[in-house]
Amino acid sequence: MEDSILTKIRAEHRLILGGLKLTADAGNDLRKELYQIVRNEIVQHMAGEEASLYKNLEDLSSPYFHDHKILKEYLQHLNLLDERTEEWFQVFLKFKDLFMDHCLREERDLFREAKEDFSREELEDMVSDFEIVS
Repeated sequence: MEDSILTKIRAEHRLILGGLKLTADAGNDLRKELYQIVRNEIVQHMAGEEASLYKNLEDLSSPYFHDHKILKEYLQHLNLLDERTEEWFQVFLKFKDLFMDHCLREERDLFREAKEDFSREELEDMVSDFEIVS
């Protein structure tokens, strides 16, 4: 399953989590720029998941759509705050934790279901739906 949707999503999770850590560790001067980059990656990533894996596991993906809704609300809230403030940083850390928890649950539970419900070829075919949107 080297080229499956699961491999693609897992790789993006690692990339985004790394970007979130860099943003959290950055000083105020870099934080805004790093946040904008990682925010765009997250938005594209969530759209790709929704258009591919979630669409195909619609009966099981409702909790993950709900997670995305909450994560998007956090992103909107963060966009209203000044990245140089402690308030922004605390909201960002909560967002980072929520995103990490979402990734862990998705990879543990939803991936297992996808492997049971779809053939290798079907999982590979979902990559194109993911990439068109993201």
